[in-house]
Amino acid sequence: MEKEDPERAKVFARVKEILEQADRNKAMEFLNGQGEPQTVARRYLELMMDFYWKARALSEVTSFGTVGIDYSLAKAQEFAQSNPEAARDLKSAAMAMAYNLASLTWPGWDEEGIVISDTDLATGLEAAKLNLRLARELKKGASAISAAYWVVGAQYLAAEQYEDAGKAFEMAIENAREAGDEASALMNSGYAGIVKVIGRVQKAKGKEQFEQAIEELKKIGSEDAKFYAQQLEGVLAFFSK
Repeated sequence: MEKEDPERAKVFARVKEILEQADRNKAMEFLNGQGEPQTVARRYLELMMDFYWKARALSEVTSFGTVGIDYSLAKAQEFAQSNPEAARDLKSAAMAMAYNLASLTWPGWDEEGIVISDTDLATGLEAAKLNLRLARELKKGASAISAAYWVVGAQYLAAEQYEDAGKAFEMAIENAREAGDEASALMNSGYAGIVKVIGRVQKAKGKEQFEQAIEELKKIGSEDAKFYAQQLEGVLAFFSK
């Protein structure tokens, strides 16, 4: 098991302490003083994940996520001419934060202790769109673009925008196959089936598509494929409630 960075734990503890004694702005000041911009951006991302997994505090996840994204993009713009490599690193950090923000505000995980509001959903959808834009802009490749389309589709599914969700999952399939990742392509095909079932458009066809994706994933038999099959079954059950 990977040992946790002690500095990361120290930052998390200090931010929690600041929030108990003062306001979020004070916590942001503390974070922005953590070193070079790339280090600060990494701390924002770590803090998002720690508040989600350790504190189950989605309000802090969205606060630090949105501020961290804005910080990283603003710093990237500052470095655009003088240090293009640093600018790219900061945009990549913003992309990672956007992906995680979109994922962590998605209700389909059905995580215990996490309550997702309509505002959180709106934040997540915007973050998903930003992640996709940055993946394209930074030319991150077909695998990253497939993941970006998946999280856009997932957010559209939660928003009950089924047509947009279906289109996003189809693009995710296309890019996963371009990347040579058949398990991811099948996972997204399963999600496309869920959209049809939940959206009640071609429900029978959607059920067939979903079941075929599960069957093919089980045939692949890798750990990822097994995980995807289990995930799909949980997601369909959640959205069928």
